[in-house]
Amino acid sequence: MFLLDGQRHVSLIEVLEEIEGKLAITCPAGGDDDASRTVYLLKEAHKGTRLETRTRFTAPAAQHSQASMIESVHQAAVKQLVARVKQVAENGWNGLG
Repeated sequence: MFLLDGQRHVSLIEVLEEIEGKLAITCPAGGDDDASRTVYLLKEAHKGTRLETRTRFTAPAAQHSQASMIESVHQAAVKQLVARVKQVAENGWNGLG
């Protein structure tokens, strides 16, 4: 569950591939974009652990004129992810509400 524009949303994902503690490749369950993938990659960093995310999705040709709106929606989702990662880092899994 995540918040977007003050509203709660639930996303269901399918894990396509996983290397425990290092990598996960997911796609939205029930989505209509067969190219959509998100890769979560953990790497050692100088002062801790780095989380890298790579996202791939299809922007329909009819929506190319709305590219800035699509980018804004994607950036909002990334901000929510960063907020959740920060919350877990500061409070542990038990701090999720």
